[in-house]
Amino acid sequence: MIPLRLMQDTMEDYIAMRNWFLEPELQEWVWCDEVGEVPSLERIIEKYGSRVKSLADVFPYFILRDNEPIGFIQYYIHDAW
Repeated sequence: MIPLRLMQDTMEDYIAMRNWFLEPELQEWVWCDEVGEVPSLERIIEKYGSRVKSLADVFPYFILRDNEPIGFIQYYIHDAW
């Protein structure tokens, strides 16, 4: 089983997200607001903070190994049916 935990509204979690988004191998896939945009910490907090604080539409999780975050996954409810 792969352990998950909800992303939290902490600077530590936002910094982890920023660090992942800065990885060259991931930039093509994980940040799609603006082509070529390097996501700032402020922009990550703006985008993901609302998701963390209000689990209504998007549910963000960290993937853990030995209780340390190593990745990110999220899901959303597409249709009420």
